[in-house]
Amino acid sequence: IIDNATGSPVAANIQLVDKATGQVLQNLQAGPDGRYTVKPNAPGEYLIKANAPGYTAVSLPLTYADEDQPL
Repeated sequence: IIDNATGSPVAANIQLVDKATGQVLQNLQAGPDGRYTVKPNAPGEYLIKANAPGYTAVSLPLTYADEDQPL
């Protein structure tokens, strides 16, 4: 996660959400470099939700088609 204005990484809270059910499947924290890794359990449609104090929350779609697909 990167701040668009400054280019600085943001240690945001990340959620992996099942798009069909709305169930939160994973909660994690982006690292100090702004990176994070999610691993859905099965192919499907998901949302990646990110939020951090002082920033607007963001929700992005993720289509996970193959268990060998790098994320």
